[in-house]
Amino acid sequence: MTKLKQLGRSILASDKKLIALCYALFFAASVLLCVVNFAEDAFQRAAGKVVPAQLDPNDFVLIDTQQTEPGTFTSTSPDPRMVLEPSPAYVRTVTVQCTFSKDPGEFCIFYKTSPEQTEYDATRRAWGYRQADGSYLFRLPKSQIYGLRLDPGIFTNLDFTVQSITINEPASFLSWFTPSPVWILGQALVPLVMAATVKNVFGFCERFFAQRKKAGQ
Repeated sequence: MTKLKQLGRSILASDKKLIALCYALFFAASVLLCVVNFAEDAFQRAAGKVVPAQLDPNDFVLIDTQQTEPGTFTSTSPDPRMVLEPSPAYVRTVTVQCTFSKDPGEFCIFYKTSPEQTEYDATRRAWGYRQADGSYLFRLPKSQIYGLRLDPGIFTNLDFTVQSITINEPASFLSWFTPSPVWILGQALVPLVMAATVKNVFGFCERFFAQRKKAGQ
């Protein structure tokens, strides 16, 4: 225990050691989380809850969007929407294969996580990640889904063609460890915040106990 305390004090006394430890711990925790997510997803698929399926674009209700021919649409306002209610209950990923007449500006999916949720809001939204094959991948949270809303752009007269909409597409084990922009940003910043927090808390505790000891003399 004494050696452990000495090691802890040695780390806290050196900013470089503390930051290095925080980076190592955060990286290890993020890798462990990926393993846990993979295992949970595999379990739900084996249980038959998370099932790959194709969604028909014709089943979506069009808002400020006009279908010009099968699979091809045009936005009639800067806020085109395609709504599917009810949606499949377990939706972990949505893969949309589509092409746009120009850069859509934004492409996102809103979702409902409660049957009491009446409106879609920005706190329940997933952004599309464009993959190498040109498709857009959206990752949704691990909760039951009660509605999906695709927002395919922010421009009027935006033409887009939807080839396919796939939910719960099978993913390889390694894909769970593919770095995302958010993950990279987290790896860069979170350990620094952790180190600063630990340093400040430890300093506060030292001052607090020193004052109590002094007051007790």
